[in-house]
Amino acid sequence: MKSAWKDWHTKKEGVVEPEVEELEELFRESNASRILDVGCGAGRHTFYFARSGFEVYGFDEDEAAIENARQILQKEELKADLRVWDMTNPWPYRDAFFDAALAVRVIHHTNVSNITKIVHELDRVLKEKGSLVSSSAQL
Repeated sequence: MKSAWKDWHTKKEGVVEPEVEELEELFRESNASRILDVGCGAGRHTFYFARSGFEVYGFDEDEAAIENARQILQKEELKADLRVWDMTNPWPYRDAFFDAALAVRVIHHTNVSNITKIVHELDRVLKEKGSLVSSSAQL
């Protein structure tokens, strides 16, 4: 499974889903400035939002993907707070910290009990009127 994931995110590296541009517009209209990229992998959406001027945070359990993303951020002189983290553990962010969260093709990779934990963490870290964009299929 891990090998299949590494192959998939390597192929997708740098490829932003077309609908992400619409999300940028949605986030701007709702005055979202601080965004969380859950399961950010190699950082394709993290980079997009960082380039667009958002304050971006992201995490993934794949240490190599996070390190690669950090190198790209440094090379492009972009900022994002990236962490190696297992999404099924309590997240290292304050309550109501994010204006928006993005979880593209990630939450469904675990069992229902863990999905419940993840949804609880999303609810906890998002502001009261925060936006959540999640998909388990290709956007």
